[in-house]
Amino acid sequence: KIVDGGVRIARNYNTKQCKGFAYVEFKNPEGAFSAVQKAAKPFGMAVKGRPCFVDYDEGKMKGSYRTAEGKLWQKEHGSIHSTGGK
Repeated sequence: KIVDGGVRIARNYNTKQCKGFAYVEFKNPEGAFSAVQKAAKPFGMAVKGRPCFVDYDEGKMKGSYRTAEGKLWQKEHGSIHSTGGK
């Protein structure tokens, strides 16, 4: 399962045109693993009829990601990697 608000489509900041990739945050590693396994099969996954390639990464979110309104995501929502020590 995907966390609420966990899909972020990469867009050009000036034109708002999609760059052709997105980031998805899953609720648990098993969900991410399942998506990678499904997409690895021949004709495994498509979005609007186009093939979808899936990769897995546990790295940190880039700090420059912006919302549809142009605001920095981390300023709006805080770091997803915080330790809770605020």
